[in-house]
Parts: sequence; structure tokens; C-alpha cells
Amino acid sequence: MNDARTCYTIRVDRELGPGVAALFPEFTVTHDEGATVMRGSLPDQAALHGVLTRIRDLGLTLIALARENDNSEC
Repeated sequence: MNDARTCYTIRVDRELGPGVAALFPEFTVTHDEGATVMRGSLPDQAALHGVLTRIRDLGLTLIALARENDNSEC
């Protein structure tokens, strides 16, 4: 079994307040030019789909999703 985690950067439209940002505890949340940037590692694609479902359910607009290089630090 592979225990490696994958680092992702997710950008959504608008600057999320602390209440909404708290719904994404697996990510470090920052703001950049009116958008929110979330960066963190996830154990597998099922976890990624869970995050994307949360984004959809909250009515957020996904701007970008990037998988970082395997050797990058999250």
C-alpha cells in the first residue's frame, strides 16, 4: 500500500472568510488578488473528490486545480 500523499494547490474565486476557510482543515488558506488559494496534501484521489464536492456544495467557483511535483513540500 502506498502511504505517499500528493500536494495540491486549489484556487477559488473570492476571498473566503475564516468560517468557510475552516471547512478545509487539510489546507493552508491564503488570499491573492481577490481569490483564495488553498495548498495542502491529500492521501488519495477519493479525498480530492471530497474536497471538490465541498467546493461545489458551498457554491464556490473553482478557478484552478494543480497537482504539485512529488518532491515539493506542502
